[in-house]
Amino acid sequence: MSPVKGVIEANAIQSGDMKKCPDCAELVKAEAKICKHCRAELA
Repeated sequence: MSPVKGVIEANAIQSGDMKKCPDCAELVKAEAKICKHCRAELA
C-alpha cells in the first residue's frame, strides 16, 4: 500500500466514516452490515 493511501484510510477510519472488514481487511462504510468485497457479515 502506498503511504498516501495509508493516510487516507487512517483518516477515514478515525473520522468514523469507514471501518475495515475483519475477514478481508478492505474498507467498507461504517454503516455497512455486509462487506461488499467478501460478503462477510459485519457486527
